[in-house]
Amino acid sequence: MAFHAHEVLEAAWKNGPDDERMLWQGLAQLAVGITHVQRGNCTGAASLLRRAAGRLSADPHVGRYSVDGAGLVAFANALADDLDAGAEVATDRLRPRLRI
Repeated sequence: MAFHAHEVLEAAWKNGPDDERMLWQGLAQLAVGITHVQRGNCTGAASLLRRAAGRLSADPHVGRYSVDGAGLVAFANALADDLDAGAEVATDRLRPRLRI
Protein backbone atom coordinates (compact mmCIF):
# COMPACT_ATOMS: atom_id res chain seq x y z
CA MET A 1 0.00 0.00 0.00
CA ALA A 2 3.05 2.24 -0.37
CA PHE A 3 1.58 4.08 -3.34
CA HIS A 4 -1.57 4.93 -1.38
CA ALA A 5 0.53 6.11 1.56
CA HIS A 6 2.46 8.33 -0.84
CA GLU A 7 -0.78 9.97 -2.00
CA VAL A 8 -1.85 10.77 1.57
CA LEU A 9 1.62 11.98 2.59
CA GLU A 10 1.93 14.12 -0.52
CA ALA A 11 -1.34 15.85 0.38
CA ALA A 12 -0.01 16.48 3.90
CA TRP A 13 3.19 17.98 2.50
CA LYS A 14 1.39 20.23 0.06
CA ASN A 15 -1.36 21.35 2.45
CA GLY A 16 0.32 21.20 5.84
CA PRO A 17 2.29 23.81 7.75
CA ASP A 18 5.39 25.09 5.96
CA ASP A 19 7.64 24.14 8.88
CA GLU A 20 6.61 20.47 8.50
CA ARG A 21 7.14 20.29 4.74
CA MET A 22 10.46 18.38 4.96
CA LEU A 23 8.91 15.73 7.23
CA TRP A 24 5.91 15.01 5.01
CA GLN A 25 7.92 15.27 1.81
CA GLY A 26 10.53 12.87 3.20
CA LEU A 27 7.87 10.35 4.21
CA ALA A 28 6.15 10.68 0.82
CA GLN A 29 9.46 10.11 -0.97
CA LEU A 30 10.12 7.07 1.18
CA ALA A 31 6.72 5.64 0.21
CA VAL A 32 7.18 6.32 -3.50
CA GLY A 33 10.70 4.89 -3.31
CA ILE A 34 9.21 1.66 -1.98
CA THR A 35 6.62 1.80 -4.78
CA HIS A 36 9.44 2.00 -7.33
CA VAL A 37 11.07 -1.08 -5.77
CA GLN A 38 7.76 -2.93 -6.05
CA ARG A 39 7.51 -1.95 -9.71
CA GLY A 40 11.09 -2.98 -10.52
CA ASN A 41 12.59 0.50 -10.97
CA CYS A 42 15.59 0.03 -8.71
CA THR A 43 17.53 3.06 -9.97
CA GLY A 44 14.63 5.43 -9.37
CA ALA A 45 13.90 3.79 -6.04
CA ALA A 46 17.46 4.24 -4.76
CA SER A 47 17.44 7.90 -5.77
CA LEU A 48 14.14 8.61 -4.01
CA LEU A 49 15.14 6.64 -0.93
CA ARG A 50 18.33 8.71 -0.59
CA ARG A 51 16.38 11.96 -0.99
CA ALA A 52 13.91 10.77 1.63
CA ALA A 53 16.75 9.94 4.02
CA GLY A 54 18.24 13.39 3.49
CA ARG A 55 14.99 15.15 4.25
CA LEU A 56 14.14 13.00 7.27
CA SER A 57 17.61 13.35 8.77
CA ALA A 58 17.44 17.14 8.47
CA ASP A 59 13.93 17.61 9.87
CA PRO A 60 13.51 18.47 13.55
CA HIS A 61 9.77 17.64 13.48
CA VAL A 62 10.05 13.85 13.25
CA GLY A 63 9.85 13.54 17.04
CA ARG A 64 6.66 15.60 17.18
CA TYR A 65 4.70 12.69 15.72
CA SER A 66 6.80 9.88 17.24
CA VAL A 67 8.19 9.10 13.78
CA ASP A 68 11.26 6.89 13.99
CA GLY A 69 13.37 9.30 11.95
CA ALA A 70 16.71 7.63 12.65
CA GLY A 71 15.27 4.20 11.91
CA LEU A 72 13.69 5.36 8.65
CA VAL A 73 16.90 7.07 7.54
CA ALA A 74 18.85 3.87 8.23
CA PHE A 75 16.18 1.80 6.45
CA ALA A 76 16.18 4.05 3.36
CA ASN A 77 19.97 4.21 3.10
CA ALA A 78 20.44 0.46 3.59
CA LEU A 79 17.76 -0.36 1.04
CA ALA A 80 19.23 2.11 -1.47
CA ASP A 81 22.70 0.61 -0.94
CA ASP A 82 21.35 -2.89 -1.60
CA LEU A 83 19.47 -1.75 -4.69
CA ASP A 84 22.61 -0.07 -6.04
CA ALA A 85 24.50 -3.32 -5.44
CA GLY A 86 21.88 -5.32 -7.34
CA ALA A 87 20.75 -7.31 -4.31
CA GLU A 88 17.40 -9.09 -4.26
CA VAL A 89 14.94 -7.39 -1.93
CA ALA A 90 12.34 -9.55 -0.24
CA THR A 91 8.79 -8.17 -0.07
CA ASP A 92 8.72 -8.28 3.73
CA ARG A 93 11.70 -5.92 3.77
CA LEU A 94 9.55 -3.16 2.25
CA ARG A 95 7.63 -2.53 5.46
CA PRO A 96 9.65 -0.12 7.58
CA ARG A 97 8.75 0.59 11.18
CA LEU A 98 7.41 4.13 11.18
CA ARG A 99 7.08 4.96 14.86
CA ILE A 100 9.38 4.95 17.82
